Order: sequence, then C-alpha cells, then structure tokens
Amino acid sequence: MPTTQTNYAEAEATVTIADGASTSDAIRCHANVPVAISTDANFGGAAMSFEHSFDGETGWQAVQLGDGNAYSVTVAASQFCVLSLTSLYGAFRYIRVKSDANQAGSASIVKVLFTR
Repeated sequence: MPTTQTNYAEAEATVTIADGASTSDAIRCHANVPVAISTDANFGGAAMSFEHSFDGETGWQAVQLGDGNAYSVTVAASQFCVLSLTSLYGAFRYIRVKSDANQAGSASIVKVLFTR
C-alpha cells in the first residue's frame, strides 16, 4: 500500500528502503514536487533516482528529464540533497526513491520534502 503524504503543513514523507532492497515504498504526491531528500546513517549507495507510477502499485517508470536519461542525484549516508525537479510541477501521482545499490545490513530511512 502506498505511503500517503498527509502532513501538508510540512509537506514531507518518510519512506523505508528495506534491507536487501533498492526501492522505497510508494509516496502519493498529491501533485506536489519533491524538492529535497534526506538519508539516514544506514543508507548504502552513491546515487538515488526516482520512479513514477499512476496508481502507486504497478507500471513503475524511471523519472526522466528532457534528455531521455533517468534523473539521479549523488547522495551518501546522513546527507541532505536538494533536487532539480521543479520543472515537473504537478506531474507526479506516486513516486518511489531508488538507490543505485541494495541496502545491506539494515533498512534505510529516506525523508522526501515537497513543494506545493
């Protein structure tokens, strides 16, 4: 079941990338755009990208910008990273974050901040 972003005052969602996995739970965006991510100390990866789905369950596709390449950011454990996705305002129904590596040893918590 998709994680529902319900805290509109702060416009954020917290998701988990499980141990042994590379993708998070789904986040319902309510047409908001992710503008930053924050990783915890357990995050094991060097880059993070995003996937979009219309129903939050199936049909996940990489978020791409105009050049046809998947959008990704360099990120490490315990890091706050600003995103450059504001040109896609209103384009997202559901997203999930995807690490470039499976989490090893423990789950990782990722906070996603949104703009309205």
